[in-house]
Amino acid sequence: MHGARVIVIASSDERLARAEALGASGLVNYRKTPQWSDEVTALTRGRGVDHIVDTVGDLDQAVACLATGGLISLIGYTGQMALDAKAAPAYRYSADVISTLLRNVRLQGISAAPRESMEAMFRAIEMNGLKPVIDSTFPFAAAKDAFAKLEA
Repeated sequence: MHGARVIVIASSDERLARAEALGASGLVNYRKTPQWSDEVTALTRGRGVDHIVDTVGDLDQAVACLATGGLISLIGYTGQMALDAKAAPAYRYSADVISTLLRNVRLQGISAAPRESMEAMFRAIEMNGLKPVIDSTFPFAAAKDAFAKLEA
């Protein structure tokens, strides 16, 4: 976005092809490359990335491929959510504390609320002429199916 070089990590080659068509310059399939942080570091020629937008929740690998002083934004925490209502919540992230401190990592959580945040996001999208891509939509009654698609 606006000159950023985007590296996408996804679970399937199909998703990566779609990201490439949208302009991503680096692509890593984390199912084929479980140690994806090494590949991301290689794509940056050892420098690391400045900003990670993490919707999966592998904080340890995110820290490993982050540039010094970089930012990790955790959004939605979907990788940590259990789809089974009987399962205990698994909202735990972990990363090596020393690596995190030595890299001067900045970590922020981004929630889908409150309303003011959503309104600010919509204004920013409009002002910058961004065109969000919506892969699919689900009615609320099919929320479990929506989370299953994210997990796929």
